[in-house]
Amino acid sequence: MSSDDYTIIRKHPLGGFAAVKGFDSCEGMPEAKEGHHQYPTVQDALDAVAEDLYPPEYGVSIHPECSDHFARKTLDEMAQEVWEWAQSKGWEPNPARTFGDVCALLHSEVSEALEEFRTYHDTIGHYETYGEGGPFLWETTSANYGNSKPLGVPSEFADILIRLLHYAAAYGIDLEAEYEAKMAYNRNRPWKHGGKAL
Repeated sequence: MSSDDYTIIRKHPLGGFAAVKGFDSCEGMPEAKEGHHQYPTVQDALDAVAEDLYPPEYGVSIHPECSDHFARKTLDEMAQEVWEWAQSKGWEPNPARTFGDVCALLHSEVSEALEEFRTYHDTIGHYETYGEGGPFLWETTSANYGNSKPLGVPSEFADILIRLLHYAAAYGIDLEAEYEAKMAYNRNRPWKHGGKAL
């Protein structure tokens, strides 16, 4: 097995989806061919890869062409999922954490996104590995589901969202309702309101 193999879920040419193996050392993204096994859903393809005796070294990603074919979650569902994850990892409950800690931790995630951008070629891309000759740029809109750590600005943006959802759940804040209320107000604000340069 190569040390730089990954699997990407793509649309199968005969319908459904395929789990296609590729290699970071090769140029271009592998195509799904008729000989690939067909799976009825994206999740079925992901499950098959997870059950593989030899999982891909660099994890699994979903090609953007498949992004409309897996279930989208509401912000409330995501907040609940993050809250349950935080409990399962021992981060909650945490009565010692202050609101100042919360704000500082949100700031830290934003700063990490800036550092990714400054350090790795000023590119808003999704980097999966930093090896010799790396980093290797993956599709900006790919979603990683493997055991290897997703890296890059998109991943750091996801961390910002995860932190925000975590603390919204901790404080009982309904982000969907607050979003709608704030956007309703914003639509009635004047052109470049506030007089700021940025």
